[in-house]
Amino acid sequence: RLAAEVGVAHRMRAEGDESFHIPFSSLRSHNMATYITAIRLTDQGMKDIKSTCNRSEQFKKMASDLGIQITGLYWTTGSLDGILIYDAANDETATAAMLCLGSSGGVHSVASRAYDSAVIAAILGKIPWGCS
Repeated sequence: RLAAEVGVAHRMRAEGDESFHIPFSSLRSHNMATYITAIRLTDQGMKDIKSTCNRSEQFKKMASDLGIQITGLYWTTGSLDGILIYDAANDETATAAMLCLGSSGGVHSVASRAYDSAVIAAILGKIPWGCS
């Protein structure tokens, strides 16, 4: 379906018609990478802890504008203050979102690419024989 929509969009643009729009909801279901980010509040973030929910809503809007789909956001106890799980089209988009998040000064984050069992099986299948 997406390929057909892209084909229509290219044909219309070639004919000078810019009105066809492919919604992000169509793009999100195809070829998105999953990321998990560990979050720790800075001293500044702790001082302004009561606005953490408002800041998270602002982040979600910015991420959505980048085409990122937030699939989980959790405040935690222990050594981490939060976990963010999201899907992005590529590493560059995910990195841009994390740089924006960090620029607020309220959090430090460590992002990791996450793989489901099908993807990790494909990766493991590429390991040459003889590697332990």
